[in-house]
Amino acid sequence: MRVLQHGWGFDASFWEGWDGVRLDRGYFGNPMQEIPPGPLTLIAHSAGVHLVDPDLLKRCTRLVIISGFQGPIPSVDLMKQRLRSRDKGVLVDFYRRCFRPERREWLVPETIDWDLLERDLDLLGNPLPPCLRLHGSKDAVAPGEGHSEAGHCLPITHREWCEERIHQLTVTDRFSSAAATYHETATVPRWVARDMSEALPEVPKGPILEIGCGTGLLTERLLERYPGHKIEPTDLSPEMVDACEARLGVSSRVHDGSAPFPSGTYAGIFSSMTLQWLPQLDQVLANYRQALRPDGVLYLSILSAGSFTQWHEACSRSQIPFTGLALPKVEGRKTTYTTTHEGPQQFFRYLKQIGAGASRAKRLSAEQWQRLFAEWESPCRINHEVTFMEERACRS
Repeated sequence: MRVLQHGWGFDASFWEGWDGVRLDRGYFGNPMQEIPPGPLTLIAHSAGVHLVDPDLLKRCTRLVIISGFQGPIPSVDLMKQRLRSRDKGVLVDFYRRCFRPERREWLVPETIDWDLLERDLDLLGNPLPPCLRLHGSKDAVAPGEGHSEAGHCLPITHREWCEERIHQLTVTDRFSSAAATYHETATVPRWVARDMSEALPEVPKGPILEIGCGTGLLTERLLERYPGHKIEPTDLSPEMVDACEARLGVSSRVHDGSAPFPSGTYAGIFSSMTLQWLPQLDQVLANYRQALRPDGVLYLSILSAGSFTQWHEACSRSQIPFTGLALPKVEGRKTTYTTTHEGPQQFFRYLKQIGAGASRAKRLSAEQWQRLFAEWESPCRINHEVTFMEERACRS
């Protein structure tokens, strides 16, 4: 269950367009702080994490804070004075700062709980608990580093960007939970790493970066092929990094493969069956190209859009939405790998065992799953289209 908590001075309408249970502090009437029992993911904006009932936080299995305050607010005393005088201008000014650098107005409601607004200002400087933090670099309310063009109201102005980063957290969690079984069960990634190793290109002197090392299926081949190079395996999952280090004895590190790297750093950048999970693939590839040294090599394999034909066909026949990962269409040499399963249930169990079950699609109901499975032939043969990309940077 996903729960959404707005920040100071807003209400539940702040989360328009987001899926989840919307809490409301009650600054403008109609407070709502009760949700059904069970574990939850909490997404809080600004000081919203401090507005949530502590018992609710105890049920939280994942916490995301967007534009969170990271220290005391210098203007709090002045804001309190204006609140005591019932000056609506304090909210007008606050909203304008929140939406900078954009020019956008937010309506000040007629009914206002001035005392609650004033009391909650004392919460803004409290330390943040461990969490995934998302921020805008142009935030005029709670300064921080993140999206280069975004201000304080990221969930409104850059919702898709936020959703992509939150989905990345889900992907990481799934792969982390599969770290213990991945190496033995990841059939297709093993085949792809084998095929990549048979065509590894010449690489100039310098360090080699691997994106999404997992348990080291490709890492092992890189160490054998390039003994004179420093191999730097990375993965967003700490558990996968630990598994790679334990198996191969090579120093690995946690790193977000979608983040930029310093220009001209690497002689080679390699990745196997990872980039389909990263948002804004075109920008990611541009980052990698910029990070290459002259004559450096980019060698990648990506699970691509021609995959899972049988799944798509079963969805079409049963009129059930496809809930798999939206795979990219990329140019390159394509190879199809086929896995055979007793039935669709076993196929989905395989995806779960290797951590590949994350999707941003809405979950199906039990009745929808039954209809989908009824249209799926057993045993089922599943195609996995993999695109191989190889590029070399220009010589200086």
